[in-house]
Amino acid sequence: MKKNLQTRYHGLDFCRSTFMILGIFYHVGLIYSTDNDWRVLSTETSSLITKITNYLHLFRMEAFYLISGFFFILALTKNKNNFLADRLKRVLIPLLFCGLFINPIMNFFSYNFSFSNNFKYILYGEWLGHLWFLGNLSLYFMISYLFRNTIKKAKNLNFLMIGLTAVPIFSCAGLFISKFIYKGNFLFFSIDKLLYFFCYFLLGCIAYQNINSFIKALNYKTVILCTLSILILLNLRDYYFHLDSIGNKVITKYISTLLTISAIAFFYRIGSRESLLMGNISRASYTIYLLHQPLIIVLYAFIFSKTPYPAWFEYSLIVTLTYFPIYYFHIRFVERIDKVKFLLNGFSGKK
Repeated sequence: MKKNLQTRYHGLDFCRSTFMILGIFYHVGLIYSTDNDWRVLSTETSSLITKITNYLHLFRMEAFYLISGFFFILALTKNKNNFLADRLKRVLIPLLFCGLFINPIMNFFSYNFSFSNNFKYILYGEWLGHLWFLGNLSLYFMISYLFRNTIKKAKNLNFLMIGLTAVPIFSCAGLFISKFIYKGNFLFFSIDKLLYFFCYFLLGCIAYQNINSFIKALNYKTVILCTLSILILLNLRDYYFHLDSIGNKVITKYISTLLTISAIAFFYRIGSRESLLMGNISRASYTIYLLHQPLIIVLYAFIFSKTPYPAWFEYSLIVTLTYFPIYYFHIRFVERIDKVKFLLNGFSGKK
């Protein structure tokens, strides 16, 4: 398969939007989880919602960063003027606008968290919330651009082999190193996550340089093989290793990598065909991710904290009342008003 600069990878577009939208399901799930301490908490909990939330946590951001690395190199090959400035604008403008002007509303209603009212609020990234991924992404862009020529030489590699050997090892190493540096937010970076997720972003960069190997791996056979491997590793982990042991943590990260690859393969096949609906969902997904968590907090604080409904009923309602209004807002306003598009998506005019 030759790389055509005009090719649009609809399946990967769908993957990227799916992993962003899954943020709604993940963050709403934290409200009803039995083992989490989040911004707002319900007295109605669900063990099944907890399991789904923990499952999403194992691969969602890993998969998103991998896809981001792929599209970063894809965009770089088009050799646009001011490429890096354009990439940084796309992440930093929404980050600063939403973080400084929208997230304070969310933080005000996050009764289970405490926030500083001085310079620590900015310095230690208390304003970031769910937007930490954009700060880290901006640094990934700068580092990868600086070493772009080296990345372009990473050809004739087997995507699955690199993904299933190097990535689990280096991701664990990143988490280990972060313990000796600083664990937490600083300005608009999340230091421990910065080191952990970088290997997934680099794997995405390598995936584009080895597009044949990458696309060939995105099939249902890969999904089945990864699933069987996960089941074996789960039994191995739970039988031989204690919960807090190093072996348990290493196997868990290996499972995350397997889930990441299988999730990308699965959603790639589902969304590989172009359609108007898929296109709209893909374009709206960035706005949905930026605004979903503040809306979730406000909805729960004003409405659902006072309702006696079962966890699953409230969970479904909040997911619905979060997704569709933001989707409508994007289609109706973000795509039609240049100033709004600039603040929320980092560019103005038609793409």
